[in-house]
Amino acid sequence: MASRSNEEEISFLRTDDFICLSCLSHCLSERLCLGAEGFGNRMCSLESIAKEVPPANMPPCIFILEQALSARALQEMLSSRNELSDSHTSGHRTLLYGHAIRLKHRNSSMYLACLSTSSSEDKLAFDVGLEREANTEACWWTIHPASKQRSVGEKVRIGDDLILVSVSSERYLHVYGDSFSTSGVIASFQQTLWTVIPVSSGVVRQKSLHMAFGGDVIRLFHGDECLTIQAACDTEEGKIISNEIASSSDYHQSVMYQLGSVSGHASSLWQIEHTKIKWCAGFFSWEDAVRLRHVTTGRYLGITHANAGGNPTAPGQIDVVLLSPEESNDAATVFYIKQTKDDKKKVEIDREHEGMGEPDVCLGETLIYLQHAALGWWLSYESYETKKRGVGKVEEKKAVLLAEGHMDDVFSLVRAQEEESLSAAAIRRSTAVFSAFNRGLDALASAEGLGGTSPGPVNASPAVIGPGESGPLNLDEVNQCLEDLIEFFAQPEIHEEHEARQSKLAALANRQDLFQEEGMISLVLETIDKFTGTFRSRREFALAVGEERGTRFSDLGNYLYLLLAALIRGNRENCAQFAAPARLDWLFNRLELQQSFAEGVLDALHCVLTDSDEALNVITAQHIHTLIGLLDKQGRDPRVLEVLYSICMGRQGGAVRLNQDLIYESLLPERDLLLQTKLVAQSGSMRPNIFVGIKPGGSMYTKWYFEVFIDALENISHQPAGIRIGWGNTDGYTPHPVGGPGWGGISLGDDFYSFAFDGQNLWTGGKAKQALFPPGTGGKIANR
Repeated sequence: MASRSNEEEISFLRTDDFICLSCLSHCLSERLCLGAEGFGNRMCSLESIAKEVPPANMPPCIFILEQALSARALQEMLSSRNELSDSHTSGHRTLLYGHAIRLKHRNSSMYLACLSTSSSEDKLAFDVGLEREANTEACWWTIHPASKQRSVGEKVRIGDDLILVSVSSERYLHVYGDSFSTSGVIASFQQTLWTVIPVSSGVVRQKSLHMAFGGDVIRLFHGDECLTIQAACDTEEGKIISNEIASSSDYHQSVMYQLGSVSGHASSLWQIEHTKIKWCAGFFSWEDAVRLRHVTTGRYLGITHANAGGNPTAPGQIDVVLLSPEESNDAATVFYIKQTKDDKKKVEIDREHEGMGEPDVCLGETLIYLQHAALGWWLSYESYETKKRGVGKVEEKKAVLLAEGHMDDVFSLVRAQEEESLSAAAIRRSTAVFSAFNRGLDALASAEGLGGTSPGPVNASPAVIGPGESGPLNLDEVNQCLEDLIEFFAQPEIHEEHEARQSKLAALANRQDLFQEEGMISLVLETIDKFTGTFRSRREFALAVGEERGTRFSDLGNYLYLLLAALIRGNRENCAQFAAPARLDWLFNRLELQQSFAEGVLDALHCVLTDSDEALNVITAQHIHTLIGLLDKQGRDPRVLEVLYSICMGRQGGAVRLNQDLIYESLLPERDLLLQTKLVAQSGSMRPNIFVGIKPGGSMYTKWYFEVFIDALENISHQPAGIRIGWGNTDGYTPHPVGGPGWGGISLGDDFYSFAFDGQNLWTGGKAKQALFPPGTGGKIANR
């Protein structure tokens, strides 16, 4: 019975299984896998899995077969708009041909869907991508056999060719394009045969959560030390390596053994991967070939030959470094998992066994050696002394390959928390998007002279790209990445329960710390500087990317500042970076010179001033004048008022007298009212119970006369009381004593839905126009 169960696990598809969808390219030269990023890009793409270099990038291609329903059950569920109960969806149902399935992308937790957009040349086709909402028809696909040897109702065997049809559009999941570089995925009336590649069994995973699986994000511990990468700076000179150099394929970061807080950093996270494609998320057995991929950089643990001229058999030191995917061939990056260094005790492995493999590596318990596959040398360490600024001489351990190694070269694997894995993946993805965006800005600035002088007419087509195209700036991807990051750092809702809210705040603070440790705040600041330095106005931006996309100028700028605010909000350590006079001046200068980005800059300023008492001590009179000048130009913007409020009061509620005095002195001289916006102390509206209207063909006279008698007016403040009388439209006029839409109307005549007369001026839209009185009255109407 047990062997029969194991045979079914590797022969038939079940719900909760991990799978990849594979197909052959049109030229039949290579095998491709359906993949997607999710974070920053919702569109599906294709990954080549047939080449040695770069290695097959399997994690973005893994989908979870979350649910399978008959066509009738699906229609009943969609009509009721309710998910089926757990009793109907629990268990591991065997998939049958004719079933409707829902595929969940493992990395992003979004669902494979037929989108409503169409970006391909086939105008009858729809884009295929990822959606967060699961309860829609677009996320369901029916599965049909491609072979006449299979029929509807039979079990779906692993390795069968099958056809996927979208339930919502009734179109096939199709691959177009003659080559890999021009290929894409759409929902079309043309068919593509897909092969299901098994990745992992859902049944087995649930029973073996304590074991290590392929694709797990882990930390490699060597005793109390953790395997990590060297910081992007020179330890003796303290020179920071720029993001451009760090992202280039020629730059190789060293791998280190380090103690202390680094074991909680994202830089110590690795993804351990099988070299095989089939069952690539299975167990790890002794003698298995693996690769170690650094999560935040996306690079592989590999070797370079410092003095051997590239010959693995020649003598010379072999450094262990991070290699870019383009350099990561099997000879450089593949390691074996070993139980012992003694070849006489070599474990006999049954290579004919197919499926999840033997569970030999247990998380936190099993000790393993890593042997380089090509050289047969062991991953070990070399101690050396170095100087660090402010510390002096320290001893560090660098990862190297040694023929004999040390007796304690063993590692234990510890799985990272899900929150850490998500943050590390977001760091890798956003770093790639921002670095590519910055390179595109540099290319535009150097090619068109946008960095120094006003640009001339620029051809818009090569400067900006859309889905599936190539060019310097991918605005869609950058915009989506910014939106996802802002949502990723969103604060929990105020009305949530205290315990749940505190848990989310703790997770949010951990995300902010991980991003800060990896230099993401510096990268965002660099992107802001390059974007605002390359394009000083919307006009320059529109000339470079086209008038249609030029409207995104304000959105992109505001998103960048809003992301900066999200990275530091509520985090005192991150906010303290902006407490220096130079950083604070930088923010206020942006507020003064780039008013189209005022929303984002004000949000960032408010975070700094609210969460950093140090910043309150470096506020100057010029900063106050900048904020008040913004009020003069934009009116009573509540965000400006919040920033002014935060300047006056510290985190513990204590008053900052110096800043209060500066605001007081800036507001009062030669001004009758607070903030020069003519705020009234109190306003009220009284509406009569008479409503009149005009009806076509009616007999009522279209001009009306009315009188209002005022017995007395009493002043309740230093301001003289005033009264306005007029008409308001029932559709649109809503009196707001504290400011209406756009912080405008507070009374009759302060918007475009009403007009009024105060005895001397006619009011509408908040503007007064002096009335012309009949000759001989002497303006007596105004005194009534």
